[in-house]
Amino acid sequence: MCRIIFIYLLVISFLSADEKILEVKLTSDSISGMPYKLSMPSNFVQTTPLKLISRSNPAAEISVQYSSEDNSLWFISNGDKEFDLMKSDKSTVKGEFINGQTHDVTKVQFKGRSIFEYHHAHEPVGDYEITDRFLKMAEPKWYVRSAFIHPLYSPAGKLVTDNFPLDHPHHKGLWFAWTNTKIAGKKVDFWNLGLKQGTVQFAGYKSVESGSVFSRVSANHNWINFLAEADSRIALKENWDIKTFNIPKGSSNAWVIDLTSTQSPQVDIHLPEYRYGGFAYRGAKEWVDDKHIVLTSEGKTKKDAHTSSGKWIAYSGKVDGSFATVAVFSHPQNFRFPEPFRVWPDKGSFLNVAPSQQGDWDLKKGHVYKWIYRLVIYDGEIDAKWLNKTWEHFSKNLEVKAP
Repeated sequence: MCRIIFIYLLVISFLSADEKILEVKLTSDSISGMPYKLSMPSNFVQTTPLKLISRSNPAAEISVQYSSEDNSLWFISNGDKEFDLMKSDKSTVKGEFINGQTHDVTKVQFKGRSIFEYHHAHEPVGDYEITDRFLKMAEPKWYVRSAFIHPLYSPAGKLVTDNFPLDHPHHKGLWFAWTNTKIAGKKVDFWNLGLKQGTVQFAGYKSVESGSVFSRVSANHNWINFLAEADSRIALKENWDIKTFNIPKGSSNAWVIDLTSTQSPQVDIHLPEYRYGGFAYRGAKEWVDDKHIVLTSEGKTKKDAHTSSGKWIAYSGKVDGSFATVAVFSHPQNFRFPEPFRVWPDKGSFLNVAPSQQGDWDLKKGHVYKWIYRLVIYDGEIDAKWLNKTWEHFSKNLEVKAP
């Protein structure tokens, strides 16, 4: 069940000369440093820059960012419970997040620091000597796809993803694909691109926005079934909604990336029990064998994390001489939560959150399915206590609404 923290909103006036617009009172504890969504009254129209002022510390100004897509304001909490939403005397809101597009990627940055690149064009892989058994499935051009994230960086600029590794050239930084599926009685694999059965491709942006609190990239994907007739090859339509925040962690900071995959099957898709398939992460090149560690919320490590289930899983190791950590949170609303993991006990760093491990299931035409994940990326070693606290915030869907 979704847990919603309600706040009371007293509408003062949207058009009066009085700077106060809303009184905001949280009826549950506020977790300092975490992002919150404030759903606005239906008649709200933003006509001026806004700010939140804490009742307990009026000198503290909290930036807010408006999203017209769902009529909401976002802010990073300072731990207080009562605020006034005010008109800001600033003519513009400082855009600390910047989204820049090239012909092949959208780049997300915070204060000039790169966070990640989302690929909307087919990413060329170049010419490689075909020696590995996975590469032998097909020529390199078949491993080209879009609709994935790479590179992903830590706040200090450490590269924590890999793309087209020659041991598994279908790995794409952060990606989503079902592996073992049956459509109209035929096996279709959207994961192993060299099999030439299926792929996932970018199909257009729904929205791209940025500002003082978050970046948002909302992109549509088509899942292509190469075994179907040409006019019915789109087996599933997907949307990735990617929101990125900067939050404090001790004296430093962390990136928070909330990625929601909304999937609409265009045909009935059966998924037999299988060891992998779904949301996946390929870690840094340096994280090979004993050069990286894995820890789950249940205390599992590389030795025993595979097929275990948990609220979160973290990967950590040195990149360019210092530690970086990437944690993946699974949301309680997800199918088969706590979801099982596919984890390699040795060799490279690879994670897949794989609900198919727990048995057969189906994606039905005409239904909508949603998977919600949060990635937390920071510099330093795994901090299980802090990750547990951060997951608690994520799990409660801290959206605040007018009663």
